[in-house]
Amino acid sequence: MYFILLNSFCFQTYLNTMRNTFLCFGLAIVLFASCKKEPTEQPPLPPVNTGTVQTPDGMIKLSEGYLMGANAKVFVYAYQNLFVGFNTLYVAAYDSTTGKRLNEGNLFCTGVNSTLGQNPKPCAKEELTSKVDSSQLFKVSFILDKPSSDSTNWTFAISYSNSATGRNGTAVFSSTVSKTTDLRVLHLTQSTDSNEYVVAYIPPSKLKVGLNDAEFVIHKYNKDTKTYSEELNLTTVISLFMPSMGHGSPNNVNPLHTANGHYLGKSNFTMSGVWEIRLSLYKNTNLLSDQLVFNYTIAN
Repeated sequence: MYFILLNSFCFQTYLNTMRNTFLCFGLAIVLFASCKKEPTEQPPLPPVNTGTVQTPDGMIKLSEGYLMGANAKVFVYAYQNLFVGFNTLYVAAYDSTTGKRLNEGNLFCTGVNSTLGQNPKPCAKEELTSKVDSSQLFKVSFILDKPSSDSTNWTFAISYSNSATGRNGTAVFSSTVSKTTDLRVLHLTQSTDSNEYVVAYIPPSKLKVGLNDAEFVIHKYNKDTKTYSEELNLTTVISLFMPSMGHGSPNNVNPLHTANGHYLGKSNFTMSGVWEIRLSLYKNTNLLSDQLVFNYTIAN
């Protein structure tokens, strides 16, 4: 009898011990599960703001703006303020929600000259490609043919098609175009083929006495569409003349077409002073005009 009671007591103790063990083990599982860190989504980046976007070295910021329909923001840069002549704009595009740089998609820009009493007229431009350059900037160039004034205003529209979202948007900004001391843009309105051309002289960054690059860009005005197109098949002849001394210069090289309506040759300035850069245009051996005269001052 004593043996049976003892065995019963031991068995009951064993059951209690096992029950307590399972309770502790279960409690540990609950505590471990409650302490386990749940995964959380990363918060989105803050919207783009001027303070976080650095202006590229050597450039100035002309404008910035949201392209609401494209969920994008653009920053517009140049190496100097806009002037009468051949200007290049550089555009950085960002996703306006995440702040991510946008390097794909298509970006277009149009410059319009609004003069009091006249219909707005788009200026000649060098078309953009859909890809950015190595600096992650879109690029577009314009021939700006008039300075800003009380009666003349320049407006630029930037349109972007965001390939990531399939959305489009446009931003518009105005900018002042300054007059230059030297004549850099000419309109040919009385050519022998009855077409209108605009010709811009693109001087080197540092013109000097001696042999220099002589670069011009030429566009034809299309009356039907009221737009300009790059002129690719002209023959150009260059000569220099110094009015104050009454002489020209030797060893000039006639500009040849390179790309996108640009013609590159050589001009030889034999001394400092004010020079006339005279350009004649031919199409299919027929003279269009020999009356294009730019002036430029060569410093000592």
